[in-house]
Amino acid sequence: MAAISILLPNLNNRPFINERLETILEQTFPDWELLVADGYSEDGSWEIIRDFAAREPRMRIRQAPREGIYAALNLLAADARGECVYIAMGDDTMAPRCLEKMLAALERNQDCDICHCNLLFIDERGEPVTSEPVYEKQGVSLYFGDLLQKPHRRIAPHDAALYCMVGSVYISFTQLLLRRDLLRRAGPFPTRWKQRGDFAWNMRAAALANTVHVPEALATWRIHPQSASVQGWDEVDLYRSLARMVRANIPFLKKAAPEVFGRIPSRELEYVYRVKHHNKHLRYMGAGSKLAKAAAAFRLAALAPRVLWGAARGANGPSIPLDEIAFARRAMKKWRLEGNIEMTGAVP
Repeated sequence: MAAISILLPNLNNRPFINERLETILEQTFPDWELLVADGYSEDGSWEIIRDFAAREPRMRIRQAPREGIYAALNLLAADARGECVYIAMGDDTMAPRCLEKMLAALERNQDCDICHCNLLFIDERGEPVTSEPVYEKQGVSLYFGDLLQKPHRRIAPHDAALYCMVGSVYISFTQLLLRRDLLRRAGPFPTRWKQRGDFAWNMRAAALANTVHVPEALATWRIHPQSASVQGWDEVDLYRSLARMVRANIPFLKKAAPEVFGRIPSRELEYVYRVKHHNKHLRYMGAGSKLAKAAAAFRLAALAPRVLWGAARGANGPSIPLDEIAFARRAMKKWRLEGNIEMTGAVP
């Protein structure tokens, strides 16, 4: 049985799949199996995968109906044999010591089921992205600040609560190594949220599991026009969907960590994304239009009971000023979760 099962869903990633596979084969930690599910790619990437598999006995490959990334991941997870699982997207890459260092961190922290590393954003050519968006400007990076440059542990449900306010705490699956049992406990990857399903699943996992952080960019996230993570989402739709995913996960959160989520009103957990959706929708329609004013008045009436600690006071017109990072810090203190961080030793 391999120590790590690498799960790779693929669909038409010909420009990137060769580099993706090469960075897996170049791992300094050799005890892995690679499971690939291809959605009947039409661009030649399946043929590249077959060529690699013919030379690499640690690979098991299949084609599966084109039902989305998360349906493919559920198929692959059912076949995984490793003690840990790494999810490798077909257009991303990883540093040679990625698996070695992340597994070492989990072995040194037996009470953690998630290892999390920093992330490097790259472009179509594999070059670091220097303009927006960059990892250092994401909500999670702004919240943690210099802490992301230090090895530490975050005790559950710390990260699950953050998911309700700063966006994705784990921006890409590629920056995670998971104990396989966590996949069983967190349940299948949801398919209803399309390409945002990782947000909903990671929130559940973070409610159940402690996270150990390795302060190195051991994985990449490639930003390009064909990426599933950037297609079909405008900001209005994004924040509405995030609020809906939080709401859908609330029963799970309350069951996983009743001592925390059992005492937080559900509306508080949705508040940040509801406000951000309100403001983006207002801007989209034009603040001066009659339709915008009517819609804004309706949403403001619904949001009024959810206002926390003066977050929406002093609003200028129908929009609601909100600093989500400052809001998150106040909320984590109020919810008594700011102390759920412990410094650890560095992984060699």
